[in-house]
Amino acid sequence: MQIGLCDKSRMTGDCHVRFRERLGVRFPRPTRPGVLFSQLRLSVGWGIPNRKAIATGLNNTIYSLCSERKNEIIGYGRIVGDGGFTVFIQDVIVKPPYQKQGIGTAIMTKLMEYINGNYTTGTYIGLMATKGREAFYKKFGFIERPNEQFGAGMIQFIK
Repeated sequence: MQIGLCDKSRMTGDCHVRFRERLGVRFPRPTRPGVLFSQLRLSVGWGIPNRKAIATGLNNTIYSLCSERKNEIIGYGRIVGDGGFTVFIQDVIVKPPYQKQGIGTAIMTKLMEYINGNYTTGTYIGLMATKGREAFYKKFGFIERPNEQFGAGMIQFIK
């Protein structure tokens, strides 16, 4: 199996693979990106935004990659942000049967390589870890909040 990288999400159907590297995952060519994205979110117990919001979000993604096994998307990760000095890692998902096999690590490694290769010193990289997954992100240099220097991160969902 292989991992492939692209400027836009394969989920949007307009991705151009730049190169491939043997790491255990590769890009698929889905025909219904919103449905596939929703299936991934459901597989890990996350909610599903409405169809239009998903399409807009995926189309505005700065960079993303997904993994496939036998034509099934089993993992995904993306970067969103302002294109200057603030980026967020979003939707790092690996379907439960494929977790603990290095796929999430491969996805995060490639997302971080993209950020480090395309953004300047001082860029803010944010993410919200799913409860219990904090140690996974610490391996990539992320810190937990609150701490002595930073307050707690906060979120709000529109109802």
